Amino acid sequence: MINEICKKAKTASTQLAKASTEQKNKALCNMADAIEKYCT
Repeated sequence: MINEICKKAKTASTQLAKASTEQKNKALCNMADAIEKYCT
């Protein structure tokens, strides 16, 4: 399970490094929305 999470994180970091600032901001907003939804 941990290995799978690490592999996904590595893949995501590579994709984020190539993303524009606008794409990164949108991703952060989507993550924040998901966290708020999960916590309520």
